[in-house]
Amino acid sequence: MKKTLMTVFSILIAMSALTVTAQNSIKASWNASLDTNATSYSLYSKTAAATNFTTTTLVGILNTNASIPAIPYTLYELYVSARDVNALESDPSNKVRTENVYVNGIGNPTSITLLDVGILNFSGFVLTSAPTNGILTGNPPNVVYTTTGNGNKDVIVYKSPEIFAGSNITNYYSIYKAFINNPPVISVSP
Repeated sequence: MKKTLMTVFSILIAMSALTVTAQNSIKASWNASLDTNATSYSLYSKTAAATNFTTTTLVGILNTNASIPAIPYTLYELYVSARDVNALESDPSNKVRTENVYVNGIGNPTSITLLDVGILNFSGFVLTSAPTNGILTGNPPNVVYTTTGNGNKDVIVYKSPEIFAGSNITNYYSIYKAFINNPPVISVSP
């Protein structure tokens, strides 16, 4: 099929963890197409282990974000494309991978094995965004994250050496401090 919409997108991934009882999700957003023929977007998502992408079509050119359900400690792949009124589709955007990870509270290190499609890729990963509410040590895929601040959320970002649609794949690892409702209360009897 001839591609009539030639637009470059940039996907930004943000994660959302509500509470222990709420469903986890991935919130994706992207730059709006500058092509006046674009009328909607298609968001493609799948777990890294799956073969086929699921498509979510977002009608309306102003819809430049979406939220999809996510399972913690599962790697997802996403990309987006624009569509015109005839449902002709643009080239795909860059691809991102993302994973929700939960860690211990302040001062308690948590060992994390970062997921990627090809574990051998990690030697070529470049850290592009370090955490702001914690300290990251080690080398991918085996890192240790220690929460240092009061923030309940953090993110680390790596550029993968793998190429998709002409750009390096970006891996986002969203880190959430473990949230436990009604923590225990201890007392000592005389």
